[in-house]
Order: sequence, then structure tokens, then C-alpha cells
Amino acid sequence: MNDKGDSYDHSRSRDQTAIVLPRAHTTGTRADGRGGPGAYERSVVQPPARVNALSGPPDFDAGIHPVRRGRLSSYLRFTDDDGERALELYEWNEDVSSAFYRILGSFEVTLRHSMNDCLVKAYGRHWFTDPRVGLDRGAQVAVDKVLHSLGRRRVPFQPLDVSEALTLGFWARLLTRGGSMGRNRPKADYEKTIWRPAVRKAFHHRRHLTRGEVYASVRPLHELRNRVAHYQPIHHLDLAVEHRRILDVTGWMCPEMRVWISQKTQVPRLLQERPEVGLRG
Repeated sequence: MNDKGDSYDHSRSRDQTAIVLPRAHTTGTRADGRGGPGAYERSVVQPPARVNALSGPPDFDAGIHPVRRGRLSSYLRFTDDDGERALELYEWNEDVSSAFYRILGSFEVTLRHSMNDCLVKAYGRHWFTDPRVGLDRGAQVAVDKVLHSLGRRRVPFQPLDVSEALTLGFWARLLTRGGSMGRNRPKADYEKTIWRPAVRKAFHHRRHLTRGEVYASVRPLHELRNRVAHYQPIHHLDLAVEHRRILDVTGWMCPEMRVWISQKTQVPRLLQERPEVGLRG
């Protein structure tokens, strides 16, 4: 597998071992020019003006309030079509989504750094182009897009720049069994090429974890991250479970980061302030 002609600056070096504080894609731009899965502090829109900032109750049907009735439709289903209660739930959903976005950023950075560090130790700094890794077609396409985008900048880049541009979905994919590698090629075997020789060591703070167990915990966090990133409702989910999952999986990799998240998170406070509407079940 070739590196598509991209150039790397080997004269610079980065620490491949220390877990960094959460600054996931802080520019908010992926290598392909689109908004990345990071920039958590910049990407979350602020909640609309509160109802008490208006001269009177909002006219939802007329769309006077910035949040139009169509945007509130899913919230109205949870509040018996009560507009004011739906808006209250909507605003709480935005607040708790913002809080989750911050700690999901910390989780993502920890996952990416830990998995990349293990792959570097097993296969070298250019593991993503090493045929021994046996990336499936979907993963290889993601890597090729990043390499192409970085190469177009005409500025030397490092292998670590590639790993930092890969999305949370890419890293979650490496925890699966692996998919098709293309026509007339065998199916990828991530258990053999990625998990056993490398990535299992990223979760060394909990013994006897299987690849499937790790993926079963990372997958819902990836899904939660996507819902938050696309401003979708999360109020109907068991958010206390998801919060514990973030802490647990992060702790499997870096207990210090788990402590950092637990000290900074605002999610438990917001769960205590949840409106008495839209409760699950």
C-alpha cells in the first residue's frame, strides 16, 4: 500500500506516549475542510433566548420564537403538544448536549491517542499505510481521503497529523471484526492484525477485556456523539448510563483523564435539573 506520494516532515517529533488534555480538532476543521468531530467548545450553538426574555408567551404556530414549530415537533410529542413545556425540554436538551460534547471530546482524544500509540509501537509511525495492518476498504478510503487532503496543503506533515484527522467513527471501526478489503481479497481480520498485537494494550487498566466488549461500549458513545453533533434530541436516552460509560471507557485507557472528566463534567448537575417532561418510559 503506497502513501500516495504524500510527504512527511521527519525532522520534527512528537511525544507518542503522554495523554493530552481534551483539545479534539480544536480548529473545528477536518483534513477534508469540513467541520471536524472536535472543536467542541466552538461547534455547539448557544440555546435560543429564554421565554422570559420575550414580552409574552411565544406564538409557536406563527414562528415568532427563533425555534420554529417544526424544530420542536419531536419535543411536542413528549409533552402532549404543550408548546411551553416543549420549549423547556428543548432548551434543557441543548444544555445537556453541550455538557456531553465537552466530555465526549475528552473521551475521543484519549481513545485516538491511546489506540494510535499502540499501533505505532506495533507497526511504526506509518501504520495506516502498512499492509500488515490489513485495513478494510472503508477504513482505507478514510485514510486515503485524509492523506489526499493533507497533501494538497503543500506543507510537510507528520504521521500524527493523519491520526488526528481521522474521525471517531474510524477508531470505532478498528474495534470491529473488520470488513471487506476489496474484490478478490480476503476479509480483514482486525482481531488478528489490530486487536491482539496492538490495540488491546490501549485498555490495559481493565484486565481480560475482549475486542467485542470494548466495541460494545465505544459504539453507543460514537452514536451519542453523532446525535449531539447534529443537534438531535438526546433527552429520551438514559443519559446517566451514557455518562458512566464515558467515565468507564476512558478509565480503561487513562485513569487520570477519567478523574479529570469527573471533576469538570456538568452532566450530573444538569440531570438533576431535568424538566418534569419527556422522561423515558
